[in-house]
Amino acid sequence: MNAEEPSAAQMFNPPFVYSLAISTDGNWIASSLGDSTIQLISPPSKKSKTTKKVRLMNGHNSMVNCL
Repeated sequence: MNAEEPSAAQMFNPPFVYSLAISTDGNWIASSLGDSTIQLISPPSKKSKTTKKVRLMNGHNSMVNCL
C-alpha cells in the first residue's frame, strides 16, 4: 500500500470536517469528514472530562459533506 491509495491510513493531517450535528440532549456529536467517513463522538461531561471517539462509520465512496 502506498500513501496515494484511498485505503491508506490518514497519517499526517486530520481529514477536513464538512459538517457537525449535535444531538438534542448534547450527548453525541456527529461529524462528516472529507475522508468519506462519519465520526460519532461523545463530548466531555461532568463525570468524564475527555472527549471519546465512539464510532467511525465507513461505507461512502467520497467525502460526506452533510449530516
